[in-house]
Amino acid sequence: MFQRCEDHPKDYRLVHCSSKYVAGVTNGGLIMTDTRALTNDVSLGDHSITRTGGKYLCGLLRCALAGRDRVATGTLATRLGVSRASVTEMVEKFGAGELVDHEHYRGATLTAEGETLARHLQWRRCVTERFFEGELGLDLDVDCAYRIGFELPDEGVDCLASLIDHPCDRLCQASDAAECPRLTVATA
Repeated sequence: MFQRCEDHPKDYRLVHCSSKYVAGVTNGGLIMTDTRALTNDVSLGDHSITRTGGKYLCGLLRCALAGRDRVATGTLATRLGVSRASVTEMVEKFGAGELVDHEHYRGATLTAEGETLARHLQWRRCVTERFFEGELGLDLDVDCAYRIGFELPDEGVDCLASLIDHPCDRLCQASDAAECPRLTVATA
């Protein structure tokens, strides 16, 4: 859980959730260290996915919840602010990993496994955003909340979720894009 540092009342540190992570907020800035040296790759469940790759999955989820059966690479590229070539490359990579079903000229859709992972990533971002807003009085932009939620270990996000009144349990439960105002996609 987050606790106030006794020496600096505006500082917080993550304790008990993982002895390898220490996080703090000082003068509105986040300080997070990992004694293992953070990388852009993290294993979430049974999948090893990059932070950027997760944004593509979340983008596909958001489009699916907006009523699109298949998402064109151009649509996803526009939503994420990346090139069509980047989307095509990532979607094909996910297709090989069984997270996305992609048909050339028809678009892409998440598989059941891909949707579960995307919903978990959305939940992690939402928990992080709500914690910082509710407990610390800090408004994080979507990119920052996603980055922090992605990098925290599962135990850390679970600890944050236990400290706030969060309506979802480890997966985003939205069934429609309009259902959740926090269901947004960060840029890649």
